[in-house]
Amino acid sequence: QLGKWLAVEDNSDNPIEMFGENWQKQVTELMDEYLEAHQLVLDHLNRQQKKELVQHLYQKGVFHFKKAAPFVAQLLKISRASIYNYIQ
Repeated sequence: QLGKWLAVEDNSDNPIEMFGENWQKQVTELMDEYLEAHQLVLDHLNRQQKKELVQHLYQKGVFHFKKAAPFVAQLLKISRASIYNYIQ
């Protein structure tokens, strides 16, 4: 039982472990991958497409970082409040 209690958890899905210190670059790469996979252009996204992109980033754990919401909002040219509305 002591071995189970002291066992180290697998943090491979932890966004901080996945992204490390350079999370802004990783967020940008995730966005680029999403846009490419869906054949979209960042400057031509409509509201629904931006919402789907934000939800994708949310599922990837991007918004665990303190300044991720304003960073993504700036890239998408939307408000930070819109980011929070899109992930609800």
